[in-house]
Amino acid sequence: MAACLYQENRVSLQPADPSAVESIFVPSTGSSAFGLRDYPKRRRIESPALNDEAGFTQHHLATEASIYFRPDANAYPRSVLWRMLDGNQLLELQSVDLYNVSRAPQDAAVTLRIRFDNPLAPQGIVFASTTEPTSAVIVHAVTQKGEIVTLTLKDEVFTRANSLEEGQGASKWWQTHSPSALKIRQSFRLVTWNRDKELFITLNDGSVVRLHRSNTEPWKESIFSESTWTSSMRGLFRSHPSVRYGNADMDAKAACSAALSPTGSLLWTVCLDHTVRVWSTVSGKVVHSFDLAGRDRDLNDPVSQLLDPHANGLVQVIKMARHRAHYLLAAYSPIARLFKIWSIEEIDEGSLKIDDYNPEFSFQPPIDDLIETVGWQLVNFNLKTPQNEGDRQWTLWILVRSGSAAHIFTIRFDPDGQSQKLNRTWHSQWARAHTGFASLAALKAELDHVVTLDDKDNATSGDSVIERWLTWLLRPGLFSEHVLETALAVYAESQSRRLKRGKADAASRETSFSNRLSIVINNAIPTLAFDEDTHFVDHERQVVAQIKFFNGILEDLQRNREKALALAFDHQLEMPWLVMADQTSAIRSCCDLEILHHNHHGYRDQHSFAADTLLLRSLTTASTSSVGVVVDALRVLHESLSHGFFALIRENVYADTLRPSATTSIENRIQMIYDASSFEGQISDEIYDHLSKCFEQLGGWKYLDDDTFAALLDLFGQDDHGRSQQRQLAPYGARSLIRGAQDTLQLERELLMDLIVLLIFMSCELHQEDLSESLTTPIVYENALSLVKERMVLSWAAFSQHISKPLSDKPFSEQASASSHEAVPITVLQKLFIGDWADMKTPKAAAVDLLLYWCRAWTFGAHIMTDYENKIPYIMSKLLRTSSTRLAGSFVSFMPSTPWSKYVCGRYYMMAGDFDEATRLFDSIAEDLGTNFNVAQYDSEGLLAPDEKSHFGDGLPRFYLHLVNLFEKVEAYSHVGAYASLALTELESEGSHDLNMKRHLTSRLFAASMQTSRFEDAFTALTKQDDIALRRQSLSEFLNSILSTSSISTLLHLSWPNELANDADTQLTKICSKPDSLAASQYSGSSLEPNSLGSDASPIPPHRLLYAWRIQRNNYRGAATALWERVQILKLAQAQGLRGKDVDAELEAMYLSLINCLVLVDEKMRWLLVRPVELSAPGQDASTSETNEDIKRGPRQIVTVDDVRREYQALLDRMSDLAAGRYPMPLQDDAEDDEEDEIMEIDGDTGDKDVQMRGALMGPGVAQGMPEVDVFAG
Repeated sequence: MAACLYQENRVSLQPADPSAVESIFVPSTGSSAFGLRDYPKRRRIESPALNDEAGFTQHHLATEASIYFRPDANAYPRSVLWRMLDGNQLLELQSVDLYNVSRAPQDAAVTLRIRFDNPLAPQGIVFASTTEPTSAVIVHAVTQKGEIVTLTLKDEVFTRANSLEEGQGASKWWQTHSPSALKIRQSFRLVTWNRDKELFITLNDGSVVRLHRSNTEPWKESIFSESTWTSSMRGLFRSHPSVRYGNADMDAKAACSAALSPTGSLLWTVCLDHTVRVWSTVSGKVVHSFDLAGRDRDLNDPVSQLLDPHANGLVQVIKMARHRAHYLLAAYSPIARLFKIWSIEEIDEGSLKIDDYNPEFSFQPPIDDLIETVGWQLVNFNLKTPQNEGDRQWTLWILVRSGSAAHIFTIRFDPDGQSQKLNRTWHSQWARAHTGFASLAALKAELDHVVTLDDKDNATSGDSVIERWLTWLLRPGLFSEHVLETALAVYAESQSRRLKRGKADAASRETSFSNRLSIVINNAIPTLAFDEDTHFVDHERQVVAQIKFFNGILEDLQRNREKALALAFDHQLEMPWLVMADQTSAIRSCCDLEILHHNHHGYRDQHSFAADTLLLRSLTTASTSSVGVVVDALRVLHESLSHGFFALIRENVYADTLRPSATTSIENRIQMIYDASSFEGQISDEIYDHLSKCFEQLGGWKYLDDDTFAALLDLFGQDDHGRSQQRQLAPYGARSLIRGAQDTLQLERELLMDLIVLLIFMSCELHQEDLSESLTTPIVYENALSLVKERMVLSWAAFSQHISKPLSDKPFSEQASASSHEAVPITVLQKLFIGDWADMKTPKAAAVDLLLYWCRAWTFGAHIMTDYENKIPYIMSKLLRTSSTRLAGSFVSFMPSTPWSKYVCGRYYMMAGDFDEATRLFDSIAEDLGTNFNVAQYDSEGLLAPDEKSHFGDGLPRFYLHLVNLFEKVEAYSHVGAYASLALTELESEGSHDLNMKRHLTSRLFAASMQTSRFEDAFTALTKQDDIALRRQSLSEFLNSILSTSSISTLLHLSWPNELANDADTQLTKICSKPDSLAASQYSGSSLEPNSLGSDASPIPPHRLLYAWRIQRNNYRGAATALWERVQILKLAQAQGLRGKDVDAELEAMYLSLINCLVLVDEKMRWLLVRPVELSAPGQDASTSETNEDIKRGPRQIVTVDDVRREYQALLDRMSDLAAGRYPMPLQDDAEDDEEDEIMEIDGDTGDKDVQMRGALMGPGVAQGMPEVDVFAG
């Protein structure tokens, strides 16, 4: 078994920013003569509707892919990923640079999607690079119809959108050529030389076509062929084996792999007949040929087995330092399954010296033993020779595919070393790359934790299975959007067929993905009754069944995405890359903790481990190997205990981590977790024996001391070191950092939880005499808990998605502060800390080690635990400033219990609408933040505006004023009033003379009380207002609100100061004098009793309020004046044609109350000085009056109580006549005012109604508290 020393850093290839995707159409030569102008490009590409797996495969899974590394180290982009999609008709290009050494002002964030008119030939694409006259990537592609398409893509194409606009002309970046040699032959492989000046194409008949040109001149072609006229004639009588590939038959001599020599004078080809043929690029002849495996055979004899025509990358030319004519040739034989290495020296034209490098040793990799199967194939390889003197180690990287699984192996060996040592190294010192936590195998194992449904889960889990699963499924970086949408479409379609329904409505994208998925799953489950717990469990089990069905679809899609296509090697950075159908992965080193974890089985036999020098060399110190025994024991615990138990103990440990009890000892806290998690009996005797066997390598349980656990905990995290780097992070580099951070945090959290389980077991179930005297379990537990706490916060940030805005004109590191029209999902960790990468120190190391260092040092670079109480509120402030309420809600549990932290939490609850919880927090920290508090020391993020900071540390009144401002912004007026009242109380208790602040708070208290209809509080504020103008303005608002809310009883029971009461009377008089208050059509009923005022929801008429107000204040003449005004309006309304019993009843009540008011005053004062009301336009309805000009008043006159009585008597007489059926008839001559109306008796009762009227006078018209009087008395 190969040691696992490396790890994949898998990143999805879905563009992070859809707006940065450009589509370009390249027509064939015969389709148009006008270049691109007839084929406008689409700047944005919408994802096609994916309804089945076939459509997903066509649009998102590459059939061919690799990475082109430009030779210029300062070029940007330098690493260009290319993929062939949609039946080899769509070429996708994007930068996968981790960083930009040129520090270009713009990021290479543009993804190009170039669609060809005709599909490209299989493996019919090759890349080159040029720096003159401008830096550009050259793409040579051959179509299935034999066209050569050359694309010249300048660097700005990848950094700036719209760089291929009209006006540049097709001739500047796109050219086509149709070689005559490809009209009757099929291309096989392409090789380029001298950038874009020379191109070699191997053909299906075994020949080679050479295309060459100077500058922009047309291509010139020449044919290289081994056949002569004589050999061609002999071929007529000899059968030549061939194999079908694409649309053509491939001759046995066709070259499936090719490479040019460093001088460019020789073309080395590996042919299907297992032969290496060497072509002279000058003469076009084969100058040498030999068997691929070095066997001695007649090369003219047919072979029994041809190579697979899909095989590529079977030959590699390796430059030797300082000698271009002296180099190495490495080749791999798929049939013999071995490598061959030759030393090549070009003496002169056509003369070669070829030496088999170490011919006595068989470089046959032991893949059968490494992957424990014989069914495999090597995809491609890369051999690197040492560049420094004194270094004799060669490095070989290989990509092996077995079924759907891919394996990356590497080995360092000295081919010139002793034969015995070389043999031992070759067969035992292989290393492999771990697939990481984003691989399908890791995801399937993790899914078992998520959808487990044992009894413990049902008893302890707060979330349903589908909620836990959706949270896991939608974590950023796990599955791409098009994978999830395709899986949902396939799942919904299958359920529709199974249930014999129409197509599921949930397939519409109008709602969120999680909602649509939940709908489809619930529709697929039969309806169950939930009256018993058993029914709920049955429902959950059916949900799990549907989840597993959906996961099966998802696994198939993910398996296709992970299909390995190529192993690319960056020779400048010495970094290997794995390119898959829809993912790519830079290969990085493993840290010590990862090495111990991935190879934990090797530590069960310490003797065999000591002999494995590869693992020892890979660890930082040899003493770290003893920690591997502990790690192996932790893995035993993890694999033996149930998922439900881990979920329960994780919940309790997290609770103890975030809210530890200050009064409880650590030992008691451990015991509490033990009891709450039902720990007893979880570790059986069998598990204990297994653990004991692991610790035997160290000497038993007694050798587990503080130093052992301290050595283990020291492996967690990473401190930065080295020097300041001159690099700028690229967009793909940021995604790689996030992937590395997620893998790192997931591993460390898992191991820490296993360690805590072990510590709890040792503390609660083992006897002290069985343990080491040097072990202090509480200290180890507390140290582990501190690491858990940090990783909880970082994991939340790494697996929580934030919606950010991309940049088009600034470096990626400034993305957090940029603005754009398109929102791009990123992780919170990237949002918060991506800018720290540029300032991070970097050591001098190989790229595989640097990527590991960057991932770990950047992940833990925030050093959260060093200043937890300030950094956590800083993060929360960041979230609040970006209005990320959902994220802030999930982060609030991490907040410490400091005053500033509680304040920030209160701000979150205000944003979430939980004002009561916000008030509780604000009340608890008012004393701390209001007095002697330096807010500038805590608010480093700028949550507070500059003017808000002055409210902190300057007394409670100013802090309460700040809270008033906060609650007023969210229109929580009840809390505004409460804090305004508190502020005023504090001002009074302090004896403050700040009149401006007092007036301001009083005004805010009044406004808030008015908003919540708390009239008594508003009145209190009104009485405290010493600004006369402001008080009168507020009083008007107060009275109008009383009218609109029918709250007259409240008004009457208030204790009015004399000055304020006078102002109120004046205001009410103004209100009653308004036209709308005088409208006769506003009939309000006859009752004026105070108990009836405000009893219904309708607004109170102003005259009723004024009447009640003056009666309450014993101002009977004033009340009478208000009633007289109302009587005049009613009489005028009758004159305009308004009739009815309701109007008469109100007039009767008005007269009665008016008389009662006047008789209660002194006899000499029973008169009113009034101005009669007149309507300027006869016949106009009083209800239509809109302005003061519509109502005119006559000259002043005196109205006595006798005048009122006469009018009242006339009203009673008229009402009596009407009741008796006597209606007035107008005379012919109505000019004489003093002539009485003729009364015509119609029918009906003519009884004496006056007696009935007079008997009712003492009834409801008498105001409460007024003595009953005889209204007709003299």
